[in-house]
Parts: sequence; C-alpha cells; structure tokens
Amino acid sequence: MKKILLMCLVVGLVGCVTAPVQNNERKPLSNDRILSYKEKTEINNSKIIVTRDSGFLGGGCYYGFWVDGKLTARFDTRETAEFFIPEGERVLRAGRDPYGKGLCAVDQSNWTQIETIVSPEKAKTFRLSLDLNGRPAIQREN
Repeated sequence: MKKILLMCLVVGLVGCVTAPVQNNERKPLSNDRILSYKEKTEINNSKIIVTRDSGFLGGGCYYGFWVDGKLTARFDTRETAEFFIPEGERVLRAGRDPYGKGLCAVDQSNWTQIETIVSPEKAKTFRLSLDLNGRPAIQREN
C-alpha cells in the first residue's frame, strides 16, 4: 500500500512541472510589464523571443527576466514577448519577481542565469520554466 501511495505522489508531482507552450496558446506579455528593450534601435538590434511555460507550479506569481542585470520584464504563465538587445555576449537571468507580494516575494535569491551570444542576423528563442523545486530555468528553444 505504501508503494502505491508513493507512486501516486510521484506521478502527482510530475504533473506539476511546467511545460512548453504551443505557439497557438501563447499570450502576448502585457505592455506594462515589459520594462526595457521594447524597440529595435541601431544599438539594440538583436531579437530574442522569451516565453514562460505553463503549469501549476509557480503559476500564481510573476517571474522576472533580466538582461545583463537589468530587469527587462515580468512574466505570467503562457506569456511571450520579443526584446531587442545589443548584439554580442549577454547574460540572461530568470527569478522571482522583485515586485512580488506575500508568498510571491519569498526566496528572491532563487534565480538562474545563462550566457548567450546574439546577433542581428538570427533571432533566438528562450523558455522560462520551473523545476519541481520551484527553481527557475532558462532554456534555448531553437
């Protein structure tokens, strides 16, 4: 009986992991939560597309997205946005929304970052996801 309960618990937890969002299910990120890199300019000429996964885990809170240490956007689940950032090597970071209240403000030090090289010739696409421990992740989609 204990083994069956344990198996049910494991299966239930796996269902809580975030999952990629199909293109037709993505919602545009609200303009008031896009904080920087909205417009293509001579300097900000490299496009990245970022989409937050769907799923129950972390679904009640926004997650922050930073480019080179600058808070760039605050994402809800299934939201997507395009950003125009300077070409070259960039550091992308995901973590709890720094403006979160209540439980959404807990564990602000729990974040993940990656380095990527961007250029005007090719847009890069990224996913914001959460693991079973609620730790944010940034993954390349293409």
